[in-house]
Amino acid sequence: MTPNEKDIVYLAGIIDGEGYIGIVKYKTKPYVSDYTFTLRLTVTNTNLILMNWIQLNFGGTVHKHAPRDTHPNHRITYTWRIGCSKATSILRKVYPYLIVKQSEAKLAIKFQKQMKNYGPAGIPDSVYIKRVKMYKNLRLLKKGEQGVT
Repeated sequence: MTPNEKDIVYLAGIIDGEGYIGIVKYKTKPYVSDYTFTLRLTVTNTNLILMNWIQLNFGGTVHKHAPRDTHPNHRITYTWRIGCSKATSILRKVYPYLIVKQSEAKLAIKFQKQMKNYGPAGIPDSVYIKRVKMYKNLRLLKKGEQGVT
């Protein structure tokens, strides 16, 4: 299904309020010192109808999270998740309508734009350093601080 302008504006509000725009850092192999970075866009909510609507209109996956045993009164939550270039496509659409997370979206789009596969030779040091800076900058933006250059 192709989302219309109303859907895009609605999703922007959901992302501003319930969303997460992040650059995720992880190790692909335990014996390698460098990290891999990937763009991730998520929304977490207790309303499965909302999560299914987002998935139907924008793609991605929905995951169910049961409450922990230590919090039996908490409700089941659902997380919609999409990453990389698909997340960037969505962020470009909702960008003009974001209020709270527009600076995060701008940095995420910039991050994904420079992503490419360097093959067996690996990522050049200069590119790796740039990715680390973008990762740190996005974390600082989430705290309301300025990024590092």
